[in-house]
Amino acid sequence: MLQRPLTAAIFLALAATPLSVAQAQDDAAPVEAPVSVAEELRSLVETGLGSDDVAVQSWALRAAATYDEDLMRDALVSALENVNLPVRLAAAQAMIRIGHETRAAEAALVAAILEGDAAARGLVLGRILIQLGDDVRERVLDTVLSTVTDAVVHGSVVEHLAQRADGDIYELLLRVADLDDAETRAIYTGAVRRAGRPEGVQIAEALLDARDMERKIEGAEIAFALNTVEARALLEPLMASAEPALAQRIGFHLAQYGNAAALGLAKDLVLNPEMEESLRISAMALVRDNGAQLVSFTNIETLLEERGRSTAFTTAVHELMGATRAPEAIARLRGLLDGMFADERMLGIAGMGYAGQGEATTTLSDILAGAGDQMLREAAARALGNLGGDLAAQALVDALRAERVPALRIAIVEALGKTGSTTAVQPVANALALQDEALALVALDALQSLGDASVARQLESAAVSFRSRPVRWKATVVLTHLEPDAGQTRLLQALDRPPEGFMDDVATFAPAIRDAVDNELLRHADSQIREAALLRVMRRTDGGYEVLRPFAASATPDVRRQAIAVVTARGSADDLETFQTLAEDADRGIRLQGMAAIAELALPEQADFFRGYLNHADVALRLISAYALLRIDGATAG
Repeated sequence: MLQRPLTAAIFLALAATPLSVAQAQDDAAPVEAPVSVAEELRSLVETGLGSDDVAVQSWALRAAATYDEDLMRDALVSALENVNLPVRLAAAQAMIRIGHETRAAEAALVAAILEGDAAARGLVLGRILIQLGDDVRERVLDTVLSTVTDAVVHGSVVEHLAQRADGDIYELLLRVADLDDAETRAIYTGAVRRAGRPEGVQIAEALLDARDMERKIEGAEIAFALNTVEARALLEPLMASAEPALAQRIGFHLAQYGNAAALGLAKDLVLNPEMEESLRISAMALVRDNGAQLVSFTNIETLLEERGRSTAFTTAVHELMGATRAPEAIARLRGLLDGMFADERMLGIAGMGYAGQGEATTTLSDILAGAGDQMLREAAARALGNLGGDLAAQALVDALRAERVPALRIAIVEALGKTGSTTAVQPVANALALQDEALALVALDALQSLGDASVARQLESAAVSFRSRPVRWKATVVLTHLEPDAGQTRLLQALDRPPEGFMDDVATFAPAIRDAVDNELLRHADSQIREAALLRVMRRTDGGYEVLRPFAASATPDVRRQAIAVVTARGSADDLETFQTLAEDADRGIRLQGMAAIAELALPEQADFFRGYLNHADVALRLISAYALLRIDGATAG
C-alpha cells in the first residue's frame, strides 16, 4: 500500500501538543518524513508499464523517465522494440528528453519516418520532432535524407523542410546541389518553388554555383519563382554564361525589370538572324516595352530586309519600329496606313499602337470609327489600347457607344482595360448591364486592370444578379480586389458552390483575405474542399496554428482532429483554457490529448487539478496526471 503524506489533522494535533509532551513522543517514536511525490506515484507508474493499453503504457513510459533509476530506464529502452508505434515513439521521446541512449531513440524516430505510413510520418514530423529541439530535429532529418529510398517519403520530408523549417534545419535542403539524380533534385527544387519562401534563395544560390548546366538551370528556376531583389541579383552574373539557353532565360527574366545588361542581350538576340524566330519575337516584345531607345532605325531596316519571315515576326518588327518613335519610323508607318493592301495597313496600325499619343490617336480613331474592314477596325482598337492614356480611352469610349458588332465591342472593351485611364472605367462597367456573358467577362478583366473602385456597386450587382455563374464568380473576384471589405463578404458567400480552380483566384488576394477564405472552407460541407483547405493551412510555417486554434473547440470531426493535434503540439500556455475544455470532452482520445497538453506545460498551479485525476476510472488519465505531477515536482525541486 502506498504511504501517504501526513494529513492536516495530524499536523494540527501536533501543533496543539505541549512542547514537553511532543518532545517525549519524539524520543519514544520518531515521526517519519512525508513520502515524496515520486514514491507516492511509483506503484501507479510500474503498473502502467505492464499495461496492454497503448495509451496507458505510453504515458507510463513518460512518467518512468522522470525517475533517475536503471530499472525505469531499462523499461524505456525495451519499449523501443514494442509492436505498437505510439509506445515506441513515447519511449523515444522520453529518452531524448532525459538524454538516455539518445542515438537509439533517434534511430526509432528515423525508422518511424522511413517505414511508417503517412500518419506516422506526420506525427513524427509535425508534432514530436518540433517538441524535442532543433538539434535532435536536425540530426533525425539529416539521417532520413541520407538514407531514404522511397520517393513518396522523400517528398514528404523535403516538403516539410521547405514549408516549415528554419535556420540550420532548412539548410538540410542544400544537399540538393550534391545530388546526381535529376529526378531526386526535382523533389527538392519543386518543394522550394512551391513554398516560395525567401529562404529559398540559399537553395537557388547553391545550384547556380554548381558546375553543370542542369543544376544552374534548376537554380535559375527557383530564383525566377522567388523573384526577389536578392534572387535577381544572383541571376545577373549568369547572363554572361556560355550556355545560350541559360543566358537567354535569365536575360528575358531580368529585362522585364529594366536591367540594362539584360536589355542589351535581348537587343543582340533581336538582331541575330541565326536565332530561332520565336525567341527573337519574344525579345522584340521585351525591348519594345522596356528599352526601345536601344534600337536604331537602321537596325529596323536590317530586320525588314530579312526574307521568309512569318507574319508574327513582321508585325513584331513594326511594333518595335513604332516604339522607337523616330521620325523616319513614324513616317514609314504612316505610309503603310495609306497602302493599297490590307496586310500593309495592318502592319501600320500595329506599329502606330506604340508610337505615342498625338496624331497616332487621331489616325487610329478614324480607322476604328470608319466603315472599313472589321479586321482593320479590331486592329485599330487594339492599337489604341496599346497607346493608352486619356485620348486613346476617349476615342475607344466614343466608338463603343456607336458600335453594334459583338466582336468589335469585345475588342474595344478589352482595349479600354489597357489604357490605364479613368475615362474608361464607367463605360466598361456599363457593359455589364447588357447581360452578355462574353462581353461581361472581358469587361471584368478590364476593370481589374484599371483598378478603380468607383464602380464597386455595379460589380456587386453583377456578383449577385448576373444570370451567368462564371460572370458572378469573376465579378466577386474583381470586387474583392478593388473593394476588399465588400468583396470579402460576397466572396465568402460564394464559397458555398465555388467553381473549379477557384483557389487560383483566391491565391491572388492579400493574406488576410486568404485566411478568411480558409476559415470558411474549413467549415465547408464538402469534405474534399475541407481536406484541401487543411492541407494548405498545415503547410504554413507555423503548421496552421493561428488559423486552426479556433477549430479545436468546435468543427467537423476531421478538421477538429487536426486542429487539436496542431494546437496541442504547439503546447502554449495561452491555450490552457482550450486544453482544459478538451480534457472534459466526451471522446476519450480528445480527453487524453487535452490532459497531455496540460501535462506538458508542467504548471505548478495545475498540481491540484492533476491530483484530482489520480483516482480516475481511466488509467491513462491517471498516468498522464502522474507524469504531470512528477514533472511539476521535478521543476519545483530544481
